[in-house]
Amino acid sequence: GFFARKNMFGMLMGMVFFCMVLYIQHSQITEFRSVWEVILLASILVMLLLVFVFPETQADENKKKIGSSSVLGMVQDEVSTYARIIKNNRFIKLSVVEAMFGIAA
Repeated sequence: GFFARKNMFGMLMGMVFFCMVLYIQHSQITEFRSVWEVILLASILVMLLLVFVFPETQADENKKKIGSSSVLGMVQDEVSTYARIIKNNRFIKLSVVEAMFGIAA
């Protein structure tokens, strides 16, 4: 099931990271550009595995319906969510004000 795939993924990533560490140590002596290429490929592999292998675990009733599919609409949704959180939570509101004056000082 899910946990068997999770354990297999963990074991696979452990082997990949071990090989990457050995490769990075070797590459530090010669050239470092190839290290970033390997990290990029590993990141893409992990992203593909997360998208296609691991299922969504959040319950359907807890999923938020996407308001807009455009980038501008998503940004507006995010900004309005942050504004609502700041407006409704006094601690966060005061923390934001404190952080702004801390930066200005």
